[in-house]
Amino acid sequence: MEEFLQRLSQMIRDKRKELSISQEKLAEMMGVTPSFVGQVERGESLPSVETLFDFVRCLNLDVNSLFYGIVDSQKDIDEICNLAQQMDDRKRLLVVEYVRLLFRLNI
Repeated sequence: MEEFLQRLSQMIRDKRKELSISQEKLAEMMGVTPSFVGQVERGESLPSVETLFDFVRCLNLDVNSLFYGIVDSQKDIDEICNLAQQMDDRKRLLVVEYVRLLFRLNI
């Protein structure tokens, strides 16, 4: 639970800053107090499920990132592509087959 709370607080803070939204404005959008937003961003308070989805809605957060720890999927895809370009054909084929297997197994 501690890891989830840390990831949640960091994700909310980072996304709010990325969107240039103040804690006060986000609190107003969600119908909560600015101090509550600050508590969540510092990992001092765990929001209810309803409030969590208000954060998701207001900040356009990726729910998968929240629960599975994939913070920036485009960054991950770019890194995979860069690494694949450095591989020989045999290794690249193994990676492609592995990804296909993961996809088929829905992992």
